[in-house]
Amino acid sequence: MNDALALALQRCLPKHLLTRLAGAFAQRACGRLSTAAIRAFIRHYHVDMTQAAQPDPAAYASFNDFFTRALRGLFARNERAVCVFDTAEGAMALVLVGATIVGSIRTVWAGTLNARRDGQIRKWRYDGEQALSLPQGAEIGSFALGSTVIALFERNAPFPADWQPNRPVRMGEAMLDAAKADFTQTSTAP
Repeated sequence: MNDALALALQRCLPKHLLTRLAGAFAQRACGRLSTAAIRAFIRHYHVDMTQAAQPDPAAYASFNDFFTRALRGLFARNERAVCVFDTAEGAMALVLVGATIVGSIRTVWAGTLNARRDGQIRKWRYDGEQALSLPQGAEIGSFALGSTVIALFERNAPFPADWQPNRPVRMGEAMLDAAKADFTQTSTAP
């Protein structure tokens, strides 16, 4: 399809409809149609299939299967750090999940957590004499390239009155009602 025709189609059809149609096609197994689309993509973008664990385009049931194909000699996994905090209001946990492309997870108390990348699970505890204390709102760490943090609180945690399920949380925003919670004395065990 030439560029002028592709642009004309985009102007005529709603953009959201095009996105939904492309997404629906990408995830469905359409037999020969999927294989033809995969072969066209490989040709157009000069994809080197010798790096794929399965180099035969017909082996992929859908375009999504092809697009997320395994590569020879590449092992990828998410990196995770579980940080449990003992607070005056009860236990609180932060699960730091570094996606596959994240370079590393760094905490302010331990630095880069998996600098060696040897696949070993490590555990640190900061109890008693080694207990850490972080003031309310203090930075606990960062991701190289960014990722996800899952916050877990004990039952009946004092959430702000305006919180709703699936509501976005903004950087620096209070996650608990500060008037009802005291998180100034914490100890940490990632």
